[in-house]
Amino acid sequence: MNVKVFSSVCVSLLLFSCAIAPSEDMPPALNIKETVLYTLDNIEPQADMVVVSPDHKRLALVLKKDTTYVVVLDGKESKPYDEVSKPRFSPDGSKCAFAAKEAGKWCIVENGKPGAKYDAIEPKSVLYSPDGRLAFAIAKGDKQCVVMGGRELKQGKAIGQIHFSGDGKHFAFAISEPVAAEWGPKYDASYLIVDTTELKDFESPMLFSFSPVGKRHGFIGTLKAGYAGGTAGVTGPGANIIIDGAPVEKLGGTAWGGASRQTVSFSEDCRHFGYSGNFAGDKYEAVIDGKRFGPYKIAFRPQFSPSGKAFGYFVETDAGLQVAVNGKVWTFREDGGGMGDTMSRPIAFSGNDSAAIRVKFAENGYYVAENGKALTAYKWVSEPVYSPKGELCYLASSEDKSFLVRDGKEEVGPAGKFVDVSSTGVGVMFSPAGDACAFIMKGAEGQFVILNGEKTYPLGAILDAARPALSAIFSFGAQGAAAPPGPPGPPTFSAPEPATQYTKCCFVSGNTLNLIARKDSKYIRYEIKVK
Repeated sequence: MNVKVFSSVCVSLLLFSCAIAPSEDMPPALNIKETVLYTLDNIEPQADMVVVSPDHKRLALVLKKDTTYVVVLDGKESKPYDEVSKPRFSPDGSKCAFAAKEAGKWCIVENGKPGAKYDAIEPKSVLYSPDGRLAFAIAKGDKQCVVMGGRELKQGKAIGQIHFSGDGKHFAFAISEPVAAEWGPKYDASYLIVDTTELKDFESPMLFSFSPVGKRHGFIGTLKAGYAGGTAGVTGPGANIIIDGAPVEKLGGTAWGGASRQTVSFSEDCRHFGYSGNFAGDKYEAVIDGKRFGPYKIAFRPQFSPSGKAFGYFVETDAGLQVAVNGKVWTFREDGGGMGDTMSRPIAFSGNDSAAIRVKFAENGYYVAENGKALTAYKWVSEPVYSPKGELCYLASSEDKSFLVRDGKEEVGPAGKFVDVSSTGVGVMFSPAGDACAFIMKGAEGQFVILNGEKTYPLGAILDAARPALSAIFSFGAQGAAAPPGPPGPPTFSAPEPATQYTKCCFVSGNTLNLIARKDSKYIRYEIKVK
């Protein structure tokens, strides 16, 4: 990607607000308030350009008008631009920003106000930190840099991958610069900058991650030629696990081939860490606080319970893909079928360190396993979650009905029968105190919400809202000449967009549920509350 030819298209939605009275019969136990945010007028929004704020209160869409694009936010239409990026909302929904191009120059438009002009802005780089700071990557002549909170940071030949810690207090990004090599001409070396610390000893960084709170971090990096740190016999030339700016262990075997499985993770209190990899030959191990588990054919995605006392990770054994909790493998099938499509999904942990996972055991067969025990099998189940009160909950479908399963009990609800629960792709949600429970189902008349067992009238097609992201992943904007033979190689920071997590509704104040849906030509915000 050439940073001077960044390209992205985004269209905005004309938003206006007025409360309307619902035409359907009001559920007796629910209060439902409808607000029309926008009515389409013969122009459909651009694909993947309908954006809902994390609190499900605001909406932005992108519309193409002739050869230009406009973004309309809160009823105010932007001026037309040659190109615009997809709008991004801040985590609290109070700010919305997008990159816009006009007359060959780019700027950031935040809450309708254009900012400073730049040669180019990488559209995928626009990102808000958890505490509301805006960051993005720009081009200035033949250099690139990150702009954060209105301040330009260090310039380099290319920039890639901006990350924030879970509390928003710390940041990291990758930078590429030409460096001299003893064995040949200059090559472009990439390294990480964490806050103000330049980690130049570790090149070609991959799979960076912050701890949930605080400054701890980990990634995979190649030790720079001549690096004298580390531990003899444990770290060394080539790819290493790097934690908090120091190498802890060298990867072996097919290290880079399986790099997507070798991630560093931290507990919520930052006291515990885990990683996995193939450290000798082709066998993998999981390492939790320095203690080794395995070997396995594969081990990946270590994760911790909220207390940090329990941990889990995924493995492949002779019985197939399985999950291991506290070092013990849960084996569910002996035919190599394993856990099917569950490997990209998180393990659910409760406040008292119980663990649960969704298991696929047949083409149309799923169940939830808790603490190593398989529970009732169904045609389909959603991802299990624990309520704030510690109840294990998930949605399930049999041949003729769908229902909520709460601590093993099937709750069908007042309608008696729901269909196509799996088509909504949404599991169970709880209010912060745990006294309200909501989920979305689909019947013959459309999508509706079940809130504390009460069914709403049909709401239309409920929209997704992206959960606030902690990183913006995009390719380096420039690649240097091919590196000479031998390590380290040129930067290869091209990476796909990470899987985005979405929510279709959220609890805002107390037991009030917010969501936005499209019904015919209208976009409507619903506020639903138990009476």
